[in-house]
Amino acid sequence: MIRKIIIRIFLLLALILGANLLILQQLDRSFYWGSSALAEKWNDLLQNHQNCNTLFIGTSKTHRGVMPSLFDSLALGGGVVRSYNLGVPSMAAVETYHLINHLLDEDNISLKWIFVELNGVQYGPGLYRIPRGKYFMDFNHYKFALQSIPQTHLDWKGKLHVLRQYSVNYAERLTLYGLLREYRRNVTDFDTTRLAPYRYHDKGFLSYEMELAHSSPENRERLIKKHQSFLLDTTAIRKKLAFAPAPIALKANNAHLKKIKELQIKASKKGITLIFYSMPSAKMFNTHLEVQSLINHLKDKNGIELGNGALYPDFFQTENLYNVEHLNERGARLFTTVLATEFNKK
Repeated sequence: MIRKIIIRIFLLLALILGANLLILQQLDRSFYWGSSALAEKWNDLLQNHQNCNTLFIGTSKTHRGVMPSLFDSLALGGGVVRSYNLGVPSMAAVETYHLINHLLDEDNISLKWIFVELNGVQYGPGLYRIPRGKYFMDFNHYKFALQSIPQTHLDWKGKLHVLRQYSVNYAERLTLYGLLREYRRNVTDFDTTRLAPYRYHDKGFLSYEMELAHSSPENRERLIKKHQSFLLDTTAIRKKLAFAPAPIALKANNAHLKKIKELQIKASKKGITLIFYSMPSAKMFNTHLEVQSLINHLKDKNGIELGNGALYPDFFQTENLYNVEHLNERGARLFTTVLATEFNKK
């Protein structure tokens, strides 16, 4: 009797899991469905910049640090590149590769180059047990995370912490917990009035200065305090300027490198070139070690190292930074100019 009850319970759970997997398969057709910021940018791109042939993908560092209009004017003599900044806050490597994999199958835009901000496999802050941190976590990406995390430069406690975050988010994705409402908000019921013009005046790029000019008094006060706190303590910046890892000494995360190469092969078959770059930041030294090691193992034409304070000290001067992680408008102009210059050498 007990055995039959247990079997029925397992059959019921298997039926529910199977149904959820079918639902998730349908949800995943809209690759951006779990990210409000990505949904907004993708809609803006399709509505206003469908002729773009180049994308910048990354975290808020890319969102705040790469100016598409300036890049287009400098790259390949101007007039060849038509780019859009698809950077969104807290985009870890796993979500980045989910995004690229789907973009390579998109028919809505014709791409020639995708610039990818390299990051570690750690989750960004605040993505644990929320839809934004779950929607992309299918089996293949969970498997990639499990293979990559042991090879990161984190200590064993850090590795266990990240493994737990990914495992819980993967399990909750399978239950659809909190996900259907996000799909409706970002796909079926998407409201174009969410596209505030000031946020997209330069093809997805948004400086802190521009945000300050259009913010509510409360948000403006918060942003100003964040900047002032940074100016009062620049210890992290000084450490980063003194930090220059020896290229040969760094061992690459082989699982991460394998994933990059798989995407490069897929992109090449589509006639698209993936170019990986690093962003200046004085936070998360372990992540920088992983990024540095990956850049060192990419071919020269596919990697641009701009996050090393010893090589590019100007990116780490306070007059070019808004806070410890992000460039200000002046810094973004400088960074974009250098990025375009390095791209022209490829």
